Amino acid sequence: MRFALDGTYCQNEVTGLTRYSRSLLSNMDLIWDQSTHNEQATVFGFRGGGVIALNFKRFKKVQVWGNVRLHLYLTGLFGEPNIARAFRRRGVGVVHFHDIFRFGGDVKGIRSFVTLHDLASLSTDFYSKRASWLKRSALQRLIRSEAIVLTISDFTRNELLCNTTINPARVRTVHLGVDDMFHYRDDSESRNNEEELSILYVGSGHPRKNLTCVLEVFGRLRTSFPPKLVLVGPGIYSHLKTLPAFERLPSSVRERIIIKGYVPDVELVGLYRKSGCLLFPSYHEGFGLPVLEAMNSGCPVVCSDRGALPEVVGEASIIINPDDYNATARSVEAVLEDTSLRNELRMAGFKRASSFKWEHTARKTIEAFLEDY
Repeated sequence: MRFALDGTYCQNEVTGLTRYSRSLLSNMDLIWDQSTHNEQATVFGFRGGGVIALNFKRFKKVQVWGNVRLHLYLTGLFGEPNIARAFRRRGVGVVHFHDIFRFGGDVKGIRSFVTLHDLASLSTDFYSKRASWLKRSALQRLIRSEAIVLTISDFTRNELLCNTTINPARVRTVHLGVDDMFHYRDDSESRNNEEELSILYVGSGHPRKNLTCVLEVFGRLRTSFPPKLVLVGPGIYSHLKTLPAFERLPSSVRERIIIKGYVPDVELVGLYRKSGCLLFPSYHEGFGLPVLEAMNSGCPVVCSDRGALPEVVGEASIIINPDDYNATARSVEAVLEDTSLRNELRMAGFKRASSFKWEHTARKTIEAFLEDY
């Protein structure tokens, strides 16, 4: 049996799914032979999408079709072109798509697996009608098919089952993992120097990420020292300037906001390690990788009670109502002011994060392939 694995998010596209694809494929490559008894596998990308920026020991790489954006739009609307057809003549029996928009429908003789990350554009009001319509069209095609759906959290699985007629037997939860680069390093002196502590936000400027809450909370802090707020993520600067919450902040508070924007992973690791806490008040997450990365790096987490976040953090973080700015500010104050609480959250978070590994994600994904083919 031959397998085709989605590598389209490892090309020149910069998306939130890049880490998922990169980490999953890299770990599958390492354990493939022992898990599948040497079955053949190919990682595919778009011919017009640039190189697949990964080196594999076991997998071959191939490029199919052409324009990336045109494919996304046409498949989202009509299910054509169907990438799976390109593999039928190659003797492929299983194709794994890393996103619902890559899936074009059933192809005779091929078993499809599709990873579903979230349904935020359908279950929240933060997306345009066009975005919601495209997601709904792709979701309906998925439901009508016989594809196996791999959700990244129980929350996303339950959201799918509660809002569609899909057969529950077709839906598996395979949790995400955390990259080894994000790891805890005990440096008590620098971690407990209150004058150097900062609040870290990692995410985009999209409304569902709730950057307004971050700003409101920062402006309400009454700590014994003036902490900084570090904002990391694409599109932060342009979005920040449009928020009334930012304009309402006094200049003395605004000058303590550091806008990093996009940062490479090596810098992000350092920010997690030296921050007083990660504040993550998102309204909807299919998983929430930043909270897992922060916990594995020894950074205390204050996150919302929405989406899959409680499922990911368990009892290892402070969980807040993202609409209650005052209560959230008190929680952040407690973490910044109380060294014992910070250390307790660091250790609890690191222990919790240790149960989420990409190798486990890879094994569970391969098990699903072999079980359902």
